[in-house]
Amino acid sequence: MLLAKSYKRSLEWRNELDLYKSGLQVCPNNAKIHYNIAKIMADNGDINRATVNYANAIRLNPTYENAMNNLANIYLKYNRNIEAEQLLLKAIEIKPNFAAAWMNLGLAQLAQQRYKDAENSFEQALSLRFPYPDCLYNMGLLYLQQDQKTYAKEIWQNITRINPNHKQAWLNLLILLDETNNCAEVISLSDQILRYHGNDASILSQLGTCYGKLGEYISAEKFLLSALKLQPTTIIYWRNIGTLYHRWNKFEKAKFAYLKAFQFQQQFQSVQRREE
Repeated sequence: MLLAKSYKRSLEWRNELDLYKSGLQVCPNNAKIHYNIAKIMADNGDINRATVNYANAIRLNPTYENAMNNLANIYLKYNRNIEAEQLLLKAIEIKPNFAAAWMNLGLAQLAQQRYKDAENSFEQALSLRFPYPDCLYNMGLLYLQQDQKTYAKEIWQNITRINPNHKQAWLNLLILLDETNNCAEVISLSDQILRYHGNDASILSQLGTCYGKLGEYISAEKFLLSALKLQPTTIIYWRNIGTLYHRWNKFEKAKFAYLKAFQFQQQFQSVQRREE
């Protein structure tokens, strides 16, 4: 079933891409076609071709604010923060009520540790669109980077009330509570979290970690094994369950888990070396 769906989506993508490419042969200077091709390429992980096509769209239409925003998003992922900021400033000059561009501008400024500028940009985005969970989430990151953990916690809690499906807000909230020795609060939230994210490995692993720190080893093992069942090659999950077994005095199991973590780490580094 999954293979059939994957094949169907691949076929749809190929047909869509072929359609736009044929359009480009007829209208090579059509900015919208370049933009559509860029979106397809970005969605399918071909970042280089996405970048080229977004740049072409902007070259052909210098007021194409959506292309500027999307290209800036790519730049942000690769730490080209100044270039991203320049594009986003142009985008909001063209369209001052472009909430997503204001949020991304805040991210570009946050990456440069210009905290006040980032805060102003996030606030502008929120004034244009509210509620805006993704922007609130980024505001939480802003506060966390400035070690204002109470504000970050409040923001991420608010997001989970507005949009309980916002996994990253939940995860960051759980990690922050763990790091501030509030694992009991994590456990008190577990039923609510599992209602929305019961099959997410990162959430399950974090819950297991907190159960382990509270000495509830059986519950901890259950969650950590569930995370590993979902993502059996994730290094940190093997380390987490290794730590649990070490605390639990199950040293053979701890040794096995640490060995698995080491093996996957070696495999990961080998792949990285081949890609360099």
